[in-house]
Amino acid sequence: MKKIGIVTNFNKKNAARKLEELLKWLAKKGKTVVLDKESAGFVRGKFSSSSLDEIASRVDLLISLGGDGTLLRAARIKNIDKIPVLGVNLGGLGFITEIPFSEIHKVLQKVFAGKFKLEERMRFQIEIFKKGKEKSKFTALNELVLAKITIARLLQLEIFINKDYVTTYQCDGLIVSTPTGSTGHSLSAGGAIMEPTVEGVIICPICPHTLTNRPLIIPSDKEIRIKTKPATRTRDICATIDGQVAIKLLFDDTIVIKKSPHKLKLVVSPERSYYQVLREKLSWGSRGDSSNA
Repeated sequence: MKKIGIVTNFNKKNAARKLEELLKWLAKKGKTVVLDKESAGFVRGKFSSSSLDEIASRVDLLISLGGDGTLLRAARIKNIDKIPVLGVNLGGLGFITEIPFSEIHKVLQKVFAGKFKLEERMRFQIEIFKKGKEKSKFTALNELVLAKITIARLLQLEIFINKDYVTTYQCDGLIVSTPTGSTGHSLSAGGAIMEPTVEGVIICPICPHTLTNRPLIIPSDKEIRIKTKPATRTRDICATIDGQVAIKLLFDDTIVIKKSPHKLKLVVSPERSYYQVLREKLSWGSRGDSSNA
């Protein structure tokens, strides 16, 4: 790996200082660095820069410095599925960005030596139809969230799976989550935690009117179709994709969710397992008597 791309969230504490520290270390390793244009304006010295849409096609590895939101922004970059992505946590919870900055040099040494673990993470392909015509298309690594914008009244959302009618949720909102996103909004709404490599999808209603409407887990090869029903006619509803994009929906709009053919190649920590990450992030406690299992 000769060319390294870096995107940075400068809202994180000491982000500029840590970026400069990383740049010096990469220079000593003989690596060429390409920064996104925002990052280039925060550091001293001259570095090659690129727009987010072009950076993936110019590098062999992309490093995301920030939190999960920064990595989710990077996951939407054009052609990002062609290269591995390393998420580095600069503070906060960070489920996807599980590698702390204190370990970045050690991890990169292994990455450059080819001794690293790569996970392919499923993404969604999301299409939004208005009056039967496709208006927009997105990819999502974490989830799609449907929720009210203003007035606190129930929504009506009709759900089909592979053209089979499932139910009409009356609820405050709905979350459709990938396994990677299962530790995000879906978990807060009562959804299950899924290992990131499981090929499944979680459909999780938010505060459903019918208490027996529980989160539903389905295979990832199923098509999910969501249609807004008459109760949303006078109520603003918003579709939020990975916390990055928001689309206002109206009555009779349709959302179609499928598994994307293009997965994200995520570099994961060689030092800790997914279950260790869960223990640390969710404060599940020490290993206790299980240490001898």
